[in-house]
Amino acid sequence: MQKKMYLSRPLKSQNPGRKGGDVRFSRVSKDLGNHLKQRKDTYVTTLIDYYGTREWPGLDGLAGALSPVQIAERLYEATRQAVDKQFLAQRSNERFIPFFAVHEFEALLFSDSAILANELNIDKGDVDAVVQGCSGPEAINNSPMTAPSKRLDDWSPYGKFAKTTVGITVAERIGISRMRERCPLFDNWLTRLEGTLD
Repeated sequence: MQKKMYLSRPLKSQNPGRKGGDVRFSRVSKDLGNHLKQRKDTYVTTLIDYYGTREWPGLDGLAGALSPVQIAERLYEATRQAVDKQFLAQRSNERFIPFFAVHEFEALLFSDSAILANELNIDKGDVDAVVQGCSGPEAINNSPMTAPSKRLDDWSPYGKFAKTTVGITVAERIGISRMRERCPLFDNWLTRLEGTLD
């Protein structure tokens, strides 16, 4: 059954002059508050790369050996508490749904090895080895050398993955359904958003 959901992407809360990364709660919370204070029949969510987050509730207490699910759960709980502390009057406890891409958005592109390998003109076995070695796309780690985006850079011409062109093409070819099958945190986020329509 299809559900109708209308999405609006506001400006990202980032450091002026930077293209991405360096995500900080002090900036994001202002945007969250502005949107929660607008129409009362809307929901507010985030799509933030865990790898690019620098200052965020719950971030300091994360141990290195935690699984993607454990990382997400702890960040979600700390984020909800911090947002509710500021915007409970706007029903943030009902209308705010946090989401972090663990470890990066690019992990979703590993949901289909054949499509990714074909677009990058590399051996499918190379992609399979990464996904299997990490036990799934969302578990591809956040080391400066082995994060999903860094692996894509290594496989790309001139050592730089074209996220806004090739990345979009790969994502469109893979499709949301396949990403949801392979990435449980991503699927859970969309399921929660869909639940707001019930």
